[in-house]
Amino acid sequence: MGSLECCIETLESTIGQKMLDPASQDPNAGKENAIAFYTSAYMDFKDKTSAYGIMVHYGELTRARIFANNLFTQTQEQSDFVGVQNINLDYLAQPAAYELTETNRNYLYAVGTSDGSFNGYARSLYEVLTGDRIEVEIPEVGGEERNNFILSDPELPLPAIWVYPNPSINGFFNLQIGRLPQNATYRASLKDATGRIRHTVNVTTDGVYSIGGGQFASGVYFLTVRDDSGNTLFQSKLVILN
Repeated sequence: MGSLECCIETLESTIGQKMLDPASQDPNAGKENAIAFYTSAYMDFKDKTSAYGIMVHYGELTRARIFANNLFTQTQEQSDFVGVQNINLDYLAQPAAYELTETNRNYLYAVGTSDGSFNGYARSLYEVLTGDRIEVEIPEVGGEERNNFILSDPELPLPAIWVYPNPSINGFFNLQIGRLPQNATYRASLKDATGRIRHTVNVTTDGVYSIGGGQFASGVYFLTVRDDSGNTLFQSKLVILN
């Protein structure tokens, strides 16, 4: 993804969060505007999954199912996203009584072992429903999300930042940082779909930092890492499936 596309995606995320109006006393304030924004004609499939995530976040499972099943899919990965979410919605509707069929188990495994930006949903859901983990190799540093780095000196090496697992099944994510410049200080913040900051972490050395919380509801969250000058270095859309 080029820098222009990254800027557009960042702007879209910011606009959608602002529409949810975190300052309002009404928790549903702006929800419909945000959903309308993410489903407008010029938005792509990934943007529309944000609208789906908002519906799930607010517990509108029937609406979310209808919406997902009416998404226009153009690839197998997109079709699998819809298939996996139908299983997820069945589980969310009756978590205590839900029983995973052998067919759905095999389907989740097949999707979870395939490459694709949405296939982490299948791996997380598979672990929730079976207790078994689908092991995959962590992608090498240099993925799409790192294009959001802003460095004043192009000769300096890029810090290596990535976050996993995504989706998370317990509300916690691992924020891994390597090649941190000497004496640098970063601040990572996690916002929910209403734009409220739910967790912050100060980063001063290379390592793995835990961000998130076990009390967080299912839904879409937004992680931003900034330097001590306020420059945005990294952004990622995260999903929690409880």
